[in-house]
Amino acid sequence: MKKKYELQYGVFEASATFIIDTSKFTNELAQSVLEFFTWDYDKEADPIDEAVKKYALKAIVLASFEHYDYLQGVINEFEEIEGFAPVDGSYGITLLKVDRIEIEDSQLSIISKQDI
Repeated sequence: MKKKYELQYGVFEASATFIIDTSKFTNELAQSVLEFFTWDYDKEADPIDEAVKKYALKAIVLASFEHYDYLQGVINEFEEIEGFAPVDGSYGITLLKVDRIEIEDSQLSIISKQDI
């Protein structure tokens, strides 16, 4: 069965969309990804849901901070990252879209300024 996951970070800050083929990207594969990194995750939740969150965060970080402006660049990078399966569909997880976080100085606020 295939499922489309759309994940959003913050309020319209960044997002990622995946297609998961659960006949390939199984609960066992998802669990192995989660255990590889010993991440903090909800152990009572569906392991595929939890793993997809980790994939989305990594995709957003790559797109935002590693200067991969194009979807294909992020997909290519996943092929080299230990612990993650490629996101080209070969393991049942396909990255369809990733929007990066835009960080701008106009979004910064000085919360304290003191003579010392």
